[in-house]
Amino acid sequence: MPKIMKIGQWASPAYIAAAILVVIQVAIGLLFKAVQVKGAYSFSTSASITISEFLKLGISTALFGRTCLTRFRDQKRGYQFLEDNNTLLHDYNDKRVSEDSEAPSSSSLEPTAPGCPDEEFHVKTSHRQGDRYISYFVSSCIHEVSKEHIIAYGHLALLYALINNTVFVAFRLADPGTIQLVKSGITLITAITSLLLLGTRIMKLQWMGIALQVVGLIVTQYHEGSGLTYPLPTYLVLLLQTGVSAVAGVLNQFLCKSQPASLHAQNMVLYGFGTLTNGIVHIAITFLNPNEPGFFQGYNQVGAFLVIASNVLLGLAITAVYKYADAVVKCFATAFSTAILLYLAPFLFDVKFSALVIPGTLVVFMATWLYIETAMKPAATHAQPEAATNEKASSSCRLELLVSVITLPKWGPLGLSIAGIVFAGSIATINTWKIEGYQKQHDNVETSTADMANNQSHRAGVKSPFANTLGFVRWNEAYLERIPLIQKYDPFFHTIHYSIPNYVADPPTGGKFVIVTHSSWDNHENVYIPVADTMALILNDTEYSSIEGLLFFHFDLWINPLEFTFMDYDRIWSTYITHYKSKEAGNGWHWWDVRPLWEQGTSAIAALNGTQYDKTVEVCANWADVYYVPRKYFSDFIYLSHLVDPMFHESAIPTMFNIIDRTYRQQDAGKEYVNLADCWGGCCASNPTPEDIMWARCGHRLNYLDPDTTVLHYMRLDRQVNTLQSIEG
Repeated sequence: MPKIMKIGQWASPAYIAAAILVVIQVAIGLLFKAVQVKGAYSFSTSASITISEFLKLGISTALFGRTCLTRFRDQKRGYQFLEDNNTLLHDYNDKRVSEDSEAPSSSSLEPTAPGCPDEEFHVKTSHRQGDRYISYFVSSCIHEVSKEHIIAYGHLALLYALINNTVFVAFRLADPGTIQLVKSGITLITAITSLLLLGTRIMKLQWMGIALQVVGLIVTQYHEGSGLTYPLPTYLVLLLQTGVSAVAGVLNQFLCKSQPASLHAQNMVLYGFGTLTNGIVHIAITFLNPNEPGFFQGYNQVGAFLVIASNVLLGLAITAVYKYADAVVKCFATAFSTAILLYLAPFLFDVKFSALVIPGTLVVFMATWLYIETAMKPAATHAQPEAATNEKASSSCRLELLVSVITLPKWGPLGLSIAGIVFAGSIATINTWKIEGYQKQHDNVETSTADMANNQSHRAGVKSPFANTLGFVRWNEAYLERIPLIQKYDPFFHTIHYSIPNYVADPPTGGKFVIVTHSSWDNHENVYIPVADTMALILNDTEYSSIEGLLFFHFDLWINPLEFTFMDYDRIWSTYITHYKSKEAGNGWHWWDVRPLWEQGTSAIAALNGTQYDKTVEVCANWADVYYVPRKYFSDFIYLSHLVDPMFHESAIPTMFNIIDRTYRQQDAGKEYVNLADCWGGCCASNPTPEDIMWARCGHRLNYLDPDTTVLHYMRLDRQVNTLQSIEG
């Protein structure tokens, strides 16, 4: 049975380095989430990594310079140094004798003043020593690390460039919990890699600790009724990062401990290659993705600087762990960080807290203690001398094979250059890999959007945030082929209303046909009129008494229904409303300049005299392709819509909302409408990226001519329907 460790043992460099690593990883986990804007970063991630590597290079250079200075001062000066000093002294005495023979004898008795030959002697000596130190430092930089290890560090830098860049890719593709769960497998992979490549013997208790750690982390992530949320390629990216991290960790540990060179000198080589590699990656990404932020773009926020600082500290802490402990201790430090983040997630990120998190993390802590208490020992410790020698030779052969594969000694710098180009191109490609491509591979679909519409178009009995809401979907042109896709919203809404010009052939009311489920309104400028008529039908028919609100959106606007769970359904939702208190204030807005919006708006407000409504003279504007009206304001919307008609809808609708808000707003309760500020795009925006579709809960406009991005959204709806049905049982 292992002994209980003493306090002094816990204060060893290995445990201190691991503890610091835990703190930094937890901080990074929180920071990387906090600096995201709609699931993306406002700065170039590859540039951020490049800057981090450059700063780590500077820190390592300064630390190695201090080490060289200590060595320089402590070493014996030797004969050459004494000879140089004697030469200087001899020249100095000759000069003094010459001066004494020419000067008055009394001058020799004067005190030495500044600038006299005595000071000149000390200055020369100081300069000579400074020159010698610089030469010593430069020589140490060149010869401290062997050529073979320099090439090895170059390849190691390529591995870390792949790891660091895929971290940001992973956070775009998956949630932090899934990322940490997959990364937890690095302990097992690292242990196996150490066993195969380094010949390290792992005790039975340590294998038990590793197994318990993996099981504990899986338990923390288990949620009843949940399945795989992400396509297979997403998990392949995470597994790639995990496997490369394991190999890089073992190689880093070997390189740190296989030579007497200063740790700071080794870091200089590693971070120098890292700066160069990530700089090339940034250039490659810029060519592949024209929307990539500039190298120094996005640093007007503190979070971007904190990301750089955290990466700098993380790199130094990991190196310290590899120097004073081993790669598996680093992995268990990561496990501790994961457990801590799991506890913090429900409070900081509004993540559902599973009751299994507590026992799962306790298992992780016990597994960590079990591994650390059972010290990792070389296989030769328990072997006979001859067997130990053979095993040591076998381990040496494995190491030579590992180093030969990674360093490519026959190719040398040329091999490193070739590998660098290949890695840089691969990293840049992964960084710009489109999410919709993952989706297509996951479902093995190379199909048109029309083919998709035949799959799961109608699901009944699924509860959603819009279960008591009528979805009013508007077409300005009769793209009837889009109807099957819009039907995928059916399971989320009480009723879907299809408003399409000329949808009903020869309607009895001409182009103004309106029923609860359909309308053929042919005038897109005052489309709020069929909305008001639909509200009136709902209020007048007890069959629709359960409808509590109406959500209006264009057919090419995407809605992620489950992201609206915590909205206030008793208030109006609208995009940002601009208030104009004079006609001149709206000059420059296209619709304002070509239509009499000010005159129409003020005329409608003047007609409110003698009514309960607020009569503040404000004519408003916004893009009105999405809005929500609760049932309690249906009557107000109906009355005001016929009052402002035929005002253009992008001014009429926000003006109506402003009147309702000013009329019913309680002084202390705030506005009666919610600003949908996180809805992507605008009235005329187009071509959203896959990241926009995945991270924005609503947006306009979805490009139906791009089947990949359309597939991405509508198959998300299918998955959500399946999830809700499985929960409902």
